[in-house]
Amino acid sequence: MQKVLFLSLVLIYFSLGFSQYEDDPQLKAYSEIIFSDPAKAEEIAKKAVANSDPKEKIHWVYQNKLAETAYYMDKYDEAKAILKRTIEVCIERNYEDVLAEAYFIMGDLHIYTGEYATAIDYLSKALELYKKINSKTGIADTYNSFGIIHMDQENFQKAEENFKNALNHGDSITHADSYTYLGRLYLKMGAFEDAFEYASKSIKLAEKNNDTYLMSMSSDVFGGYFIFKKEYDKAIEYLEKALKLKIELEDSQGQALTLNRLASAYLEKGESNAAFRLYLKSFKLSEEIGVKEEIKDASKALARHYAKKLDYDSAYYYQSFYINVVESLSSERAAKKMAEMEAAAQKKEQEAEVARAEMKEEQSRLKAEQEKRNSYYSYGGLALSLIFGIFIFNRFRVSQKQKKIIEVQKKQSDELRNLAEQQKELVEEKNKEILDSINYAKRIQTAILPPDKLIQQHLPNSFVLYKPKDIVAGDFYWMEVSKDKSKSKSSEQEQELILIAAADCTGHGVPGAMVSVVCNNGLNRSVREFGLTDPGKILDKTREIVIKEFEKSEEEVKDGMDIAIVSIEQQQEGGSALAQHSCSKLKYSGAHNPLWIIRKGSDDIEEIKANKQPIGKYAEPEPFTTHEIELNSGDLIYVFSDGYADQFGGDKGKKMKSSNFKKYLLEIKDHDIAEQKRLLDQQFEKWRGEFEQLDDVCVIGVKV
Repeated sequence: MQKVLFLSLVLIYFSLGFSQYEDDPQLKAYSEIIFSDPAKAEEIAKKAVANSDPKEKIHWVYQNKLAETAYYMDKYDEAKAILKRTIEVCIERNYEDVLAEAYFIMGDLHIYTGEYATAIDYLSKALELYKKINSKTGIADTYNSFGIIHMDQENFQKAEENFKNALNHGDSITHADSYTYLGRLYLKMGAFEDAFEYASKSIKLAEKNNDTYLMSMSSDVFGGYFIFKKEYDKAIEYLEKALKLKIELEDSQGQALTLNRLASAYLEKGESNAAFRLYLKSFKLSEEIGVKEEIKDASKALARHYAKKLDYDSAYYYQSFYINVVESLSSERAAKKMAEMEAAAQKKEQEAEVARAEMKEEQSRLKAEQEKRNSYYSYGGLALSLIFGIFIFNRFRVSQKQKKIIEVQKKQSDELRNLAEQQKELVEEKNKEILDSINYAKRIQTAILPPDKLIQQHLPNSFVLYKPKDIVAGDFYWMEVSKDKSKSKSSEQEQELILIAAADCTGHGVPGAMVSVVCNNGLNRSVREFGLTDPGKILDKTREIVIKEFEKSEEEVKDGMDIAIVSIEQQQEGGSALAQHSCSKLKYSGAHNPLWIIRKGSDDIEEIKANKQPIGKYAEPEPFTTHEIELNSGDLIYVFSDGYADQFGGDKGKKMKSSNFKKYLLEIKDHDIAEQKRLLDQQFEKWRGEFEQLDDVCVIGVKV
């Protein structure tokens, strides 16, 4: 499917800085037949390359087209060789538009071959150039490709961010792509209403642009949506339309996926024979092209079908096929995700559990059915032998034959059970090693968080709601108590400043936790080593420190954090930090994350917006803004990461969003501050329901 997607972008490239070549007859001829006759397109590209001067820029535009045809015709090494040479020349001669296209094609090629790290490297270079030459469609296409990588790796939040970034650029063609991917993404996540909404937007643009590929993908999403709604006739209508389009596109992998989904719709409708035929067709096609995910779904359904028909030989055949594919997929996924330690542990355990459960279920079913049949044979043979002795010998032969079958099946089942046990032991041993390391990492991360005693000592009317998605987190909270150096030296005493922040680092789990250590250290150094107390200046210095740390790596690291940081200088009657009538001078600065204030007696939230830039590498960095606000006794302030508002859940499986978060804070504003924490936690879990927690959560509330 990715290759069909890649080719759907070919016609876009003429708007990526190549408008000067839009009338070139060879490029026109190439674009008209690349979909229908790639071999002929290759001839055109080769001829164009041969007849053009390597000293001219157009020659290297032709080289990119030649690489495209090689990619499309599965000549991956040839495509890479052409692109490497093109990249070398374009760097030397500063052909930025041609270079951007070459980087992009190379990135998409590596996505298709599953080399995601290399793909990200090339796509990052393409994005940088597209921004430099202001190619809106190029920027959008690159964000879409980033989104595909994250969606394939089930990093759904990052996939969503990239697809939505793409919507801020490009044209109706790239927007249609983004809408389609968002529809597929939300369908995978179980957010069916959102999936339907984006598929509807996609199909309108696809029909307008006559894009049959996107029409097929959107129809697939509609099919999945209507299966969820139990409107099976509508689901079948859309899925049959998707299948027809994919046959026209020669998208074999897409056909296999749609056949499985169509079979599922027929099965839910109660038409098991139609479902069986479709699953069988999907199995044969998937096996032919080697698409393991579709083989897995089809073989599992076929095993169950034959078991219900009491055809145990066929059931056992497909069940064995299913187990083998599950084990193969488990190994592949483990190899790709071993770098993300906690994800590998969870993945392998889940897959091993599924394989064991399925095998145990099928073995129990086969054994019960076989025992039932043996029982019938035995009692029937005994009864008949009293009347028809002549059939005793024949019945004995049948029983012996069945016994041999059972022995063979038992032996095969024992072998599978032993293999599963070995896999289980291996997974459990590896899980223990990984979890021990992660738990130790948690101890380290906990040590850098401010203790509750310190927070309560200086901010007694406050709470911190901290809910990591995994054992360790990318979110963290930070606190530092400092003396305000801006006060005059003639002052009788230095004013105590309380600095507190909620931070959200790139990623979650182990990778996020590693970034959080670097960012936490940057905040500490900004205050302790450089003596800064102004929030904006602290963020400026922290950004500088974080970038320097990551620049030590030989590879380019673009990680960083979003943060909201405030400094509170309490001024009160009687000199007590807990005085009843007091006011506070608050300073705030933020990277993406805002500050919310609820004034005493108010029914509205006052929002102080953050700078739209992260703590980390950024194309056009600016100094962070410090906002000064006067607070009175009874006012409430909140700083937070995006994990709370971004959580999927509720009756329709949608995001909570900031509007609902604000609404709930206003509902609980009159409660005691400790009770607010409990109610926020309770509301989050109620909203989440059966959905997986999407991201780390950190919310800090302070009552003046």
